[in-house]
Amino acid sequence: VFTTNQEALVRSIIGPDWDEKTMFRKAVERNLADAESNPNDLYAWFNLGAGYFTLGQHRQAKQAFETSQKLGWPHRMLWYQYQPIQNYNALGEYEQALTLIRQGLTNNEAYAELRYEAAVAYKGLGQVEQARQEALKTLQYDPGFSKAQELLSSL
Repeated sequence: VFTTNQEALVRSIIGPDWDEKTMFRKAVERNLADAESNPNDLYAWFNLGAGYFTLGQHRQAKQAFETSQKLGWPHRMLWYQYQPIQNYNALGEYEQALTLIRQGLTNNEAYAELRYEAAVAYKGLGQVEQARQEALKTLQYDPGFSKAQELLSSL
């Protein structure tokens, strides 16, 4: 969007939000206010969860994602954003991650990112062969997925 010599200008326009943690803290504040003012807004809750997840606040993210899910995610919600799955994996709640992965893979078997998250979950459960199979599927759908290759090498 901008060239390297324009970075100073872009930084001055964006201001303190140039820093990712600052940007996500502000996003959490905005989405928390939105969720509190409209408790039935599943997207405000989901976005709140995504902000918390990015900041490494996994317990808060879990609560926000689960509130959002209870409000009724659209069928393809996990086709586009899969932070709830990553969050369950980060918390070591691998069965929950796999439950969401199955939902996300419905009619979308070739989703490399979800296959990778499945490999992470299976590895966390100690199911090495399942983890290997999911990592291989990840690489089948996206041969350049370096994290999948690293995970496969670690098995």
